[in-house]
Amino acid sequence: MRLTVLLLLAVIIPAAWWLLNATNPGASSRQQARIGRHLRRLGERRWLVICSSGLLVLLIRLCLLPLWHIPEPTVPDEFGYLLLADTFASGRLTNPSHPLWEHFETLFVLQQPTYASVYPVLQGFILAAPKLLGWHPWWGVWLIAGVMCCATCWALQGWLPPVWSLLGTAWVCLNLAVAGYWMNSYWGGSAGAIGGALVAGAAGRLRHAIKVRYVLAFAAGLAILANTRPYEGFLLGTTLTIWLVARVANRGPGWKNGLLRVALPLVLTLSATGAATSYYFWRVTGSPFRMPYQTYSQEYAAAPAFVWQNPVPEPAYRHPDLRAAHLAFARDYYALRDGSTAWRALLAKLQLLGTFYLGPMVLLPLLLCWRLPRGRNCLPFVCTAVTVCGILLGVYLQPHYGAPLMPFVLILAVQSLRFLWIVRRFGNRIGEFLVLSTPVICLAYAIVSALSPHASATVSLRAKTEDWLKGAGPRHVVIVHYEPGHAPADEWVYNAADIDRASIIWARDMGIERNRELVQYFRGRQIWWLLAGKSSTRILPYAETNLPGELADWPHKR
Repeated sequence: MRLTVLLLLAVIIPAAWWLLNATNPGASSRQQARIGRHLRRLGERRWLVICSSGLLVLLIRLCLLPLWHIPEPTVPDEFGYLLLADTFASGRLTNPSHPLWEHFETLFVLQQPTYASVYPVLQGFILAAPKLLGWHPWWGVWLIAGVMCCATCWALQGWLPPVWSLLGTAWVCLNLAVAGYWMNSYWGGSAGAIGGALVAGAAGRLRHAIKVRYVLAFAAGLAILANTRPYEGFLLGTTLTIWLVARVANRGPGWKNGLLRVALPLVLTLSATGAATSYYFWRVTGSPFRMPYQTYSQEYAAAPAFVWQNPVPEPAYRHPDLRAAHLAFARDYYALRDGSTAWRALLAKLQLLGTFYLGPMVLLPLLLCWRLPRGRNCLPFVCTAVTVCGILLGVYLQPHYGAPLMPFVLILAVQSLRFLWIVRRFGNRIGEFLVLSTPVICLAYAIVSALSPHASATVSLRAKTEDWLKGAGPRHVVIVHYEPGHAPADEWVYNAADIDRASIIWARDMGIERNRELVQYFRGRQIWWLLAGKSSTRILPYAETNLPGELADWPHKR
């Protein structure tokens, strides 16, 4: 649906703009010149534009709070990041395994050797900061989205003339921040995009002068990427570091001094980052060289993370619903390994990345992409090509996986619009019409995106159930029984960092005998069945024989 709207907007709005200009060309030219002068004056006030872009985004989202309330987590990844935040806000890097940990196994959460989320730490710190102040963790998402807009504007200014950097910044503010899921969920890509913006902006400035402050910004961006999107950050960082070393080595007689000015800040910053990250790995997994996600994949994954890796034996799952979820995830791996379906899967990934990061602008760069891999555009093009190829070799893809690339993609897109500006056909300035209609297309697309169902911060069924339970008493245990037909990834079992002190504890149904140990351990709490089905969910007081109908003796059949 959104792709259809994108295509319609990209055709209708430029056509309407062209007709408007054709009917009164003199007045239109004067109006365009006046708008251009104002935009150039605004763009030249660089720091004003940088700061105002972030503040404007934050203000707009605040004004929309009565319409789009603070979002509730709905997908498994969000609960994983919220577990990180709860752990850090409690003053711990990880949590001890619970004595009954098998009842609490869930997607993207380690239970052994410690109880922790599998995800990189930076998003957890962002969510934990407001919790320390007694606020909702979403305020961390809100604030970091504004910082992302500022960082992106700074990055674009390092590569583009001021007035053209405004166009890319406006796209990020409207579509990736206010109307996008990065600001309206807990697993978004704002932090990764900040890392990408720092390395992009620093590289753009290091082309002209090797200054320590730009090297520090470059190193800070790499440190952020290492703790948000480590795989994509490694691809991007390696490409840029090779370019930077070659850039310094070709400077002539003073190259040794320049290399020292680059190497020293990089080594110090990245060594400190590596030491802190390794310490965290050691606390969670017991090894400073083993990521939590690696430990989780070894325990639960039914397929490897990359296409070139060989199939793995199926793990011994303790819960059939967890097995169903991981087997469903593994379908992407086998689709990419199968020659008859691989090309469709790769095209679907490219379409997902293109439409998410560029929206209506995706069509115009495609027309002029042959002009991009040259001159000053060569580095963004190479970085984008290398990292996208690496992403395509991964099995799984969500739009925020490409967050580090966002500034580079925008640089290429806006450069394409600059080329388009000078296109003339049949005596008409058709390129100008297309470029000047682009902001209108982007604004219309942002409104369409904002009105689509995914953008509204709806209250999830799980959140409604929690609210109902809190009204029924202070302390509960909910034993979740998944009925046939339940969607594998529609997970209910997620818990706080300190399970025993939580008001509501969610556990898996493991059969009557195993459930008894859970009920005995949490005696004094109200115990409930939650029956999660394909089209309905029911909750009722727990008893060993009160499952309805033909499911009454189901636990005995385990």
